[in-house]
Amino acid sequence: MFNRTEFRRYLCGQTSRYSIALHNQSPPAGCQLVDAIGAGPRLLPELTLEKEGFVDNTNKRDALGSNQPNARTAVGITRDGSVILVMVAQKPLASANGISLPALADLMKTLGADRAMNLDGGSSSSLYYNGKTFYGKVDLEGNSIKRPVKSVLLVQEK
Repeated sequence: MFNRTEFRRYLCGQTSRYSIALHNQSPPAGCQLVDAIGAGPRLLPELTLEKEGFVDNTNKRDALGSNQPNARTAVGITRDGSVILVMVAQKPLASANGISLPALADLMKTLGADRAMNLDGGSSSSLYYNGKTFYGKVDLEGNSIKRPVKSVLLVQEK
């Protein structure tokens, strides 16, 4: 398996701390890894499409269509440790339909993230917030494309 990016939660004493790290990276001293979600590629501080095996420029392979606009989801962490969750959805009949991974990295930086990673894209991009579901991908008629949920990142207020 490639050494791909993970969104991690550590327990450092009594404090939870979040990070975006490579799978093989050890937890910080004094911290225990509690949860991790693997996805990728890393968006910030640098886009790691080739390093993580999503793009192979030699063989002209791009598993994620990284430069094509698409619905995308991402997670980022600011300097103060705040977590940012983003979903960019497609718009029916729009000329630029979605966002590329390089543009998503720029968006995350604009939102204040200094570390960020791609979670998923296309019809896997959806968001449930405040009792309403938002779907990222649309068909040619502008209808939301819904697919069964295979994995979830749940955020709860304490």
